[in-house]
Order: sequence, then C-alpha cells, then structure tokens
Amino acid sequence: MKKKIISFGSILFIVLLVAGIILIVGYNSMVDREEEIESKRNQVFNRLTQRDNTIGQLLGAVAGLQEHAENIYQMVTDARKAFSDAKAAGDTEGMIEADAMQVEAVRQLVIIIESNPNVNAAPAFMTLMDEISANENAIAVARKDYND
Repeated sequence: MKKKIISFGSILFIVLLVAGIILIVGYNSMVDREEEIESKRNQVFNRLTQRDNTIGQLLGAVAGLQEHAENIYQMVTDARKAFSDAKAAGDTEGMIEADAMQVEAVRQLVIIIESNPNVNAAPAFMTLMDEISANENAIAVARKDYND
C-alpha cells in the first residue's frame, strides 16, 4: 500500500513538473513573440519618421517653386504635424492617417517638380528623391514584416 502511494505521488509530481515546464516555455514563447511584434512595429514607425525628415529636406531643395510651394508646404507641414502628434500620443490610427497625408503631399510635390525641368535636374533633388524612394521601399518591407 505504501509503495502505491509513493509511486502515485511520484507520477503526480512528474506530471505536474512536465505541465509546469510546458506552461513556462509557452509563456516565454508568447513574450518573445510580443517583443518581436513590437520591434517590427517600431521599425515601421522609424521608417516613417525617416521619410518625414527626408520630405523636409526635399522641400528645402525645391524652394524655388514659389507659385505652387505654399499649398505643398501647407500639406507637408500639416502631415508632419499630424504624424508627430500621433507619434507622441502613441496613436497608431493617427499615424496611419498622417502617413496617408504625407504620401499625398509627396505625390503632389513630385507632380509639380516633374513639370519644372530646372528643379528636376538638380543633384540635391535627385539624391533626395532616391532617398525617398529607398525609404518607401524600406517602409513597404517593414510593413510586410510587421503584417507577417
């Protein structure tokens, strides 16, 4: 009788030990996954911030387009302010909306620049457009990684 109690206790202990190990490993895996998701989310936000800064530099490079500049400057300024405010507040939806505003502002800026050959040939402009293109590609990759 005593052997049955000891063997039952041993089996119960082993089962509880295995269950505890499984729970700990599962919890650690969930924590690792959450950290990975947060890291990928931050990568998206870092790329958006980098693009935001490059857009500001691009505006400086094409400052000679005064007839259209006010509208574009206002669009970019509003988009950058919305992005900064949303980022400071941790508002993901606000950051997404600000991102859409930035994309539209850059699209309008590119349309105006392409219609002005003097600016189109400027080396600073070309370098910044390459940077924006690289940023857009990096943002797309970061978003894909985050969504996967």
